[in-house]
Amino acid sequence: MTGNELKGRVALVTGSGDGLGQGIARRFAQAGAAVLIAEFDDATGQATADGINNDGGQAAFVHCDVTDKLQMDAAVQTAVDDFGSIDILVNNAYRSWGIHRVEDKTDEEYEANFAMNVLAPNWAMKKAFPVMKAQQWGRIINVSSLNGVNAHMGTAAYNASKEALRALTRTAAREWAPYGITANIMCPAVAS
Repeated sequence: MTGNELKGRVALVTGSGDGLGQGIARRFAQAGAAVLIAEFDDATGQATADGINNDGGQAAFVHCDVTDKLQMDAAVQTAVDDFGSIDILVNNAYRSWGIHRVEDKTDEEYEANFAMNVLAPNWAMKKAFPVMKAQQWGRIINVSSLNGVNAHMGTAAYNASKEALRALTRTAAREWAPYGITANIMCPAVAS
């Protein structure tokens, strides 16, 4: 993106108070999108929105614990209420539960990872779907990981949940394509 390719579009990015999510939100704003920062950490979320606005973009912040369905639904609704639509949804939120071997993983770790990495994106996608379907245009980007693909040790619950997210995304892509909605999975890598 080099100019105003996203002018008039509205993007919601979860986990955008720092890191990858913040970078995505800032880049979308530079390309002309209005961006809703959906973040659990109020300080970093507000700072990201303020930074975008100070740089001449358009952004707002909403507190959102994505593992709470009501908060996830409310974030999507806030994008529609405040900016008039939701055109782009990026499910990026992430939380770490540490490194443990398979035999030491607890049920709670699996439940937490699946809530964060499968249920939360699913809730957001389902809430955004009617708006995107009505306008016959939408872009969904779910952030996954190569951990599951490469079977990284110590992160079995995370790996399994991210692989489930890949399956969810691919299925949504096939089912929602007739409505002009694309759904893509992104497995970013960090360069040293």
